[in-house]
Amino acid sequence: MTCLANIDFNMYGTMGQVIDASTGDLSLSQYLMGVTVLIALLLLIGMMVYIRMLYRENKYLSGQLHNEIQLMKSVMEVMPYGVSIKGVDGRYLYCNERFAYELCVAAPERLSGKSFDELKLADPAWEVLKTDEMVVAKNGASMTEIKLKEPGDMPEKWFKVQQLKLQSSMGIAIGQVDMIEDISEWKNCQMNAAHKSEVLSVLAYMVELLGRTSHFGDICRHLIEQMTLVANARGGMMWEVETSDSGELFFRLLNHFGDCVKIDKTHFSVPKTAGDRVTNYVDLCRRVATLSRPLSSFQISDNDPAGKFFGKKDVKSYLFIPVSIKQNGVVAVICLLNIEAEREDEILDDLTPFLALNGYIIENVRTAKMKQYVESALSQSNRQLMSLMDNLPGTVFTCLNNADRSLTFMSKGCYLLTGYSSELFLSQEMGLQDLVHPEDRMMVWKKFQEAILSNNPYQINYRIITLGGDVRWIWESGKIASVNSPGGYLIDGVLMDITERVERNMRLVESENFCRSLLDAMPDRLFRVSQRGVVLATPQQSLFFSSFDSHHDAVGKHISNLFGLENEECLMDAIREVLMLRNLRVIELASGEQLEPYWLEIRIVPFGDNEVLMIVKDVTSDKLLEARFEQTEYLLKTQFEQGNIAMGILNDALNWSRVNHRMEKMSGMSGEWLSGLCWRDIVVPEDVDYTSVMFEQLRNGEKELIDVDLRIQSKDGRVIYTHTNISLIRNSFTEQLFYLVSMQDVTYRKELERKVLTSVIETEERERIRFAQELHDGLGPILSSIKMYVQWIQMPDLKTDPHVILSDTEHLVDEAHRTVREISFNMSPHVLKNFGLIPALETFTNKLSEVNRVLFDYQVTGIKGRFSEEVEIILYRVLTECINNAMKYAEASEIVISIEQSENVLSVCCRDNGKGFDVEDVLAKRKGMGLFNMNNRLRTLSGKLDIHSQPGCGTEVCMVLNLN
Repeated sequence: MTCLANIDFNMYGTMGQVIDASTGDLSLSQYLMGVTVLIALLLLIGMMVYIRMLYRENKYLSGQLHNEIQLMKSVMEVMPYGVSIKGVDGRYLYCNERFAYELCVAAPERLSGKSFDELKLADPAWEVLKTDEMVVAKNGASMTEIKLKEPGDMPEKWFKVQQLKLQSSMGIAIGQVDMIEDISEWKNCQMNAAHKSEVLSVLAYMVELLGRTSHFGDICRHLIEQMTLVANARGGMMWEVETSDSGELFFRLLNHFGDCVKIDKTHFSVPKTAGDRVTNYVDLCRRVATLSRPLSSFQISDNDPAGKFFGKKDVKSYLFIPVSIKQNGVVAVICLLNIEAEREDEILDDLTPFLALNGYIIENVRTAKMKQYVESALSQSNRQLMSLMDNLPGTVFTCLNNADRSLTFMSKGCYLLTGYSSELFLSQEMGLQDLVHPEDRMMVWKKFQEAILSNNPYQINYRIITLGGDVRWIWESGKIASVNSPGGYLIDGVLMDITERVERNMRLVESENFCRSLLDAMPDRLFRVSQRGVVLATPQQSLFFSSFDSHHDAVGKHISNLFGLENEECLMDAIREVLMLRNLRVIELASGEQLEPYWLEIRIVPFGDNEVLMIVKDVTSDKLLEARFEQTEYLLKTQFEQGNIAMGILNDALNWSRVNHRMEKMSGMSGEWLSGLCWRDIVVPEDVDYTSVMFEQLRNGEKELIDVDLRIQSKDGRVIYTHTNISLIRNSFTEQLFYLVSMQDVTYRKELERKVLTSVIETEERERIRFAQELHDGLGPILSSIKMYVQWIQMPDLKTDPHVILSDTEHLVDEAHRTVREISFNMSPHVLKNFGLIPALETFTNKLSEVNRVLFDYQVTGIKGRFSEEVEIILYRVLTECINNAMKYAEASEIVISIEQSENVLSVCCRDNGKGFDVEDVLAKRKGMGLFNMNNRLRTLSGKLDIHSQPGCGTEVCMVLNLN
């Protein structure tokens, strides 16, 4: 852009004249001298007056010129181009920093007083390669393009130098204004300057296009700079005001004729010319910038420079153009140009060369620089837009209105959202509808079509299936972007992942429903009660403890109607206490008015300032359970303390913590004494080791119960045989371990078992002795006789007939065989094994009756078959023992054996008519070992033995067995 300055400098000079007078006659010469002196004096006085006037005028003008020059310098410093002012001799008087920078000069002061040629001589490397000069003849404005080679390895540059001759009001040349601009980029782009005549269309294009870019301030800056210089030359001035966006202000002025634009407190209206085409730039400026309203209608303070300026002159109309002269575009500069009616054409003519020069600059902007700026701005904007869309937490799309909703654009955020790449959608392999969950496709398509038919934006929530098979909730929002596209409608929209929000809402709904259902189903009843005891609200629950059928009936009623008049005072006191102290109060109520008594636990908590929440819980079952627990505890304590079994409790360290009275009696130690002892202290040392292993098995869960026989030592040193059960008790609250020990004194049983064992051993020994005696007395002589007969037959001088000896030997062998059979039968009769109990007994008694003349009688009733082998053997041994005792000790002559079976019970009795005996005396003196043996044998079958006898009255032995 160019900025040309036209500053009027009023230069005035004086002339001295040298008068040579000829001397004539004295009188004449004196006369002439006097006249000359008088004329010279008059001229001197006039000259002094004129000089005085000129001095005052020049002083005023020089002050005004100084202000204008300072203003001009300020404008030149903010210009984006290099500007300089030369004198008549071609030397630089002033230049801005940009001009020095373009000419590779460190500081503007180095240019002062030097010409262009001197600069080239000062730096030989600075070489002018080519000069193309184009001169605009009118008013001497010219433009020159210079190709320069800068020092060093810097590339060649093209500079455009614009020059304007400065003249005084008398037409005298007083200097020159040069502006230099780097046009290397434009020159490299091969600018086409064939359309210099399209100034108006270029200006319209510039305003329309650049009004939306960051370079708009540069264009405006050029316009205001050239207008400001003209205004200064024509008596105008510059006015700075605050505005939000000066570039937008200028754009509105040029494009919206008739709009009212507010700048600070001053309103400027623009005349509207409807249907009249703008034919030239001057007409455009006039129509845009000419104000039709008088100055008096504007509110301009006297302190403003504009107010002072207009206060001195009667301004009917004026031109103004706002522009941003700072990078941030905050300050607007308004150039006020005095345009009186009779001088308007003259002022516009003065603007003509600047306007023509401006047309050339604008054309270059359109052809090269602006295109580059616009393309760069658009490219940067597109990059920013794409980056923004790619980094959105969703994806942006453009789709067609077809069945698949094919996509013409898809941002890269779709990969994070769906797992599919955007290229897959853009290649038409997939459409947006393919992502939708099958259950939601019909709903999505229906809402999509409804939005298109109504031409309104739409929002849809639905589910999609990602590449990994996951289901996500999507929020889709869009609107129609184009109606006449080849594929029908084009819809722009965005997809956002709302899975977390939907799941959170679903959880909230589920939680709310759960809380409601829990509140309705919970056993506790809730009441919101006022401070006066009136029920305000209650959930939908049954009120079992009251006479109300529904919770609606309880609302509005007093709590005495719910809990009874007898509890009213207690409840009201609790409500007042809770509201005052803001604490929790728990009350228990009991009632027995109904058929079954019930107990209620009421928790009262503050709810607001004047209300409470009453949480009513039915604790009837708890109370009943507590009563049963107390009863059970009492029974257990009674059984523990008063039972017949010695019981005690061991802690985890196997120390006695508690024992009952039976344990104290058995051990001979008090409970206090035992509480200081360990388990090992009362157990016989030989039994300690394996019981420790059993405790470890209980602790590890390998066994649930220990059932073992132990020996303990009483306080007096006695060894007590016990049958001990030990079980593990675990406290579920404290996880503490205890052991419950129960002991039964089996010392007598052990002694009895010892006696039985001794009796068995003795019996077996007697049987062996008897067996040996029978062999010795019965079989021994027979075998000796057989041996003697065998030796006899072998004698050489045998006189007896050998046949007789062999016959006797044969009889002896038969006798030995019979004797062996009898001995064997007595030990284990084969008849018992083969034929049963009764035939074996009959065989046994038949042999006895042949020898001893004893009468045997059998009474058998209800026998259904044979018994088990064990039962038959034991009964046979017991009965034979009874028969032998009756024959040996009682000297009985008659023995009756009765056997009776009733279902599973077998009763066997053996009665004799012998002399009898005293049963208690025999048992006390432990003489009847046979009786003990019989009793022990029956006990192995869980049988019972009863003996009834008296001296002189015979004996009756009865046995009862349970065959199961």
